[in-house]
Amino acid sequence: MNNFEDIQSLWQQAPAAKAPDIKQAIVTVKNRRRLMQLKSFGLVALLLFTLVFLVLIITRYDFKFISTRVGIALALLAIGAGVVVNSNMLGLLLKHNSADTSNHQYLQSLRKYRQRARFMHTYGISVYFLLMGIGILLYIYEFVHANTFRMILAYGLTTGWFLFAWFVLRPRTVKKQTAEIDDMISKLDEIDAHLRSE
Repeated sequence: MNNFEDIQSLWQQAPAAKAPDIKQAIVTVKNRRRLMQLKSFGLVALLLFTLVFLVLIITRYDFKFISTRVGIALALLAIGAGVVVNSNMLGLLLKHNSADTSNHQYLQSLRKYRQRARFMHTYGISVYFLLMGIGILLYIYEFVHANTFRMILAYGLTTGWFLFAWFVLRPRTVKKQTAEIDDMISKLDEIDAHLRSE
C-alpha cells in the first residue's frame, strides 16, 4: 500500500456500510496540501523579493542616522529567518509527495508539519514581529525626527498596525491553519484506522 490509489482500491473493496467517503477525503487532502504548498511557496517568494528590495535600498541610499541602518539590518534578519523557516516548512510539504510514499509516512510527515507549525506560531512569529517592529521603528526615525507631530503620527500608526496584526490577524491565521492541518490528519487517521481494521 504505497499511495492514494492503493487506498482507493482497498476502499472500493470494503463494505459500503462501514466505509466513509474515501475518494472525497483524499481529494480534499490533496487539494489542501497543494494549496498549502502554493501559499508557502508564495510566502517564500514574497520574503525573498522583500529581502532583495531592502538590500537595494541599503546600497542605493546614504542614510545619515545609524538607527536607520540598524533598523534595516533588524528587518533583514527577521525576513531572512522567515525565509529559512518557511522554506523548511515547504520542504516538509514537498518531502512525501511521490507515489512511493506510504500512507503511514505521509501521515507522519503531516504530524511533523503540524508540530513545526505550532512551534512557528508560538515562537517564530513572536521573534519575527519583535525584530520587524523594532527595525521599522528605528528605520522611520530618520524621516520623522524633525517634526514632533509627524513623529507621533508615524509611531502611533506603525505601533497600531503591529498591535492589530498581533492581536487580530495572527490569531485568526493561526486558528485557520491549525484547523486545516488537524482536519487533514483526522481524515487520514480515519482512513488508516479503517484499513487496519480490515
